[in-house]
Amino acid sequence: GILEIADIFVVNKSDRPGSDIIAHELGALIEEEPHRDRKIYMTVATENKGVDQFSEYLLRYHPPHYSFLSHCRIAVTDEKVFPLP
Repeated sequence: GILEIADIFVVNKSDRPGSDIIAHELGALIEEEPHRDRKIYMTVATENKGVDQFSEYLLRYHPPHYSFLSHCRIAVTDEKVFPLP
């Protein structure tokens, strides 16, 4: 499944009830494979909370690729990652 493929997880709308439970459950699942470097980011995109940390990680460790952009709802520039409408 998707959890076996992804290395980065973003829990958006993390200001809503239950988001911490989702993040905790994701954390428990990814701990099952400690040899992989996997991250969970908590964001509230409409308030730009957590987005800078996620963007910084993504740009540092996963440089922009056109193929990456073709199937994601985000755009990546040399300096910023931002959601597409």
